[in-house]
Amino acid sequence: MKFSPLLFAIMSTITLALLSPPNGCYSQSRCANYTINKIKINGYKRTRPLTILHEFSIKESKTYTVADYEKEKQETINRLYDTELFTSITWNDTILPTCEIQININFQERWYTFPIVILGFGDRNFNEWYQTYNHDIRRLNLGFWFYQRNITGRNDNLLIGYQTGFTKKYGFRYLLRGVGKNKKSNIEINALLTKEKKTAIQIKNNKLEFYSSDQYSYSRFFSGITYFYLPNPNTQLAVDATYHRFQISDEINRINSNYLLNKTRREGTSFYVSLMQFKRDNKIYPLNAFLYKLEFVKIGMLPSDNLNNTWLNGKINLHKQLGYNFFVSQSFQAKYDFTNQRQPFRLARALGYDEYYVRGYELYVLDGQHYFLNRNTIKKRIINKHITVPYLKDNRFSNLPLTAYLKAFADYGYVWNKFENPMSTLPNTSLMSYGIGIDILPLYSLVVRVEYTRNKLKENGVFLHFNLDIGNDNSHIW
Repeated sequence: MKFSPLLFAIMSTITLALLSPPNGCYSQSRCANYTINKIKINGYKRTRPLTILHEFSIKESKTYTVADYEKEKQETINRLYDTELFTSITWNDTILPTCEIQININFQERWYTFPIVILGFGDRNFNEWYQTYNHDIRRLNLGFWFYQRNITGRNDNLLIGYQTGFTKKYGFRYLLRGVGKNKKSNIEINALLTKEKKTAIQIKNNKLEFYSSDQYSYSRFFSGITYFYLPNPNTQLAVDATYHRFQISDEINRINSNYLLNKTRREGTSFYVSLMQFKRDNKIYPLNAFLYKLEFVKIGMLPSDNLNNTWLNGKINLHKQLGYNFFVSQSFQAKYDFTNQRQPFRLARALGYDEYYVRGYELYVLDGQHYFLNRNTIKKRIINKHITVPYLKDNRFSNLPLTAYLKAFADYGYVWNKFENPMSTLPNTSLMSYGIGIDILPLYSLVVRVEYTRNKLKENGVFLHFNLDIGNDNSHIW
């Protein structure tokens, strides 16, 4: 089986042609307009009514055309689910002879307290751990996380974590929502300390090469504060200031002097600003949605900083429902480095890290100043049901969702690197792949992806990914 650029082009063209901003659904009624008589909400226990009503675009005493009402109703339901506060929302309309509507909504709240034990990979993904490092259990991490959602009923979240094993971590994150008179601002504070005895220090044969020591040879600390402003339910402005510190051993500096550019310690303050517009039916696994995001990052704000870099990130995600349980999606991501100068190894990352990778190239990493990434997917829902767990009386645990999608996909990526490395040959070349797979959603916040992929290097493989939504670690910085 040879790699087919034609198949990649066909997949990309089909998904682009099919995508357009999602439309609302409309109903027919004898009334030309509806006036909202009363909105009644039931079933909430911890969540404050104002937190729920803040997500409503429908207001009491206001008049809507039938089409506009159905559209605003669906958008409100989507936003309520997007808060991740509820497992089910039942919306009942009572249409009065006067063409007034009484709205009665029943909520089933999620379980908000999660003491979580996580067995994770010290490597970038499952396949790197399983194939490259022969599923060495010494490269696993054991994490103990306490995740408390909706602490005060305002959808505020606290995450406290400790991790041991291949990588040791200590950290916390707190997000307070609904700040200010108009309830349109959120504030987040966070801090994280990372320490490693085995750490990736350079790229060799397009893969990360590690250095091992009996003592901690690498540490990273950051702490910051982020302000979010949401002028409307579909727009978010974020401004962030964060302090960063990197420290390595003399031996790592000797092996790779580019790791921190001939220093064993570098620190700096970053300024981050992003603008995001979105409309989605689900945050964890969107099916009918769009997202546009622009990010600007400047590291080295103070005269005492010895880190200096400036870059711009852009992202476009499009999702559309086609009918008959078919869905299509396409994403574009790009980064442009304004300094265009050699950066410390930790700041030179492009593709292969976190969620920024071309499917089929999970075993490889690419560093560079700029990159472009395009993903195209067509999928069909084959399972959509709830599983009843016997002997559990609490509906938050006894009624669990199970959804699965079969999919076909094609990806393209490119990394520009002016500082060529003979041991890293993938930058400055086109990366292409295509494949098939299945996405499984066994819980509200978990997505399991199994993918069979063929890439331009004529390599085939089965790749496994897990995505668990319990907050992030300020990954917009690096």
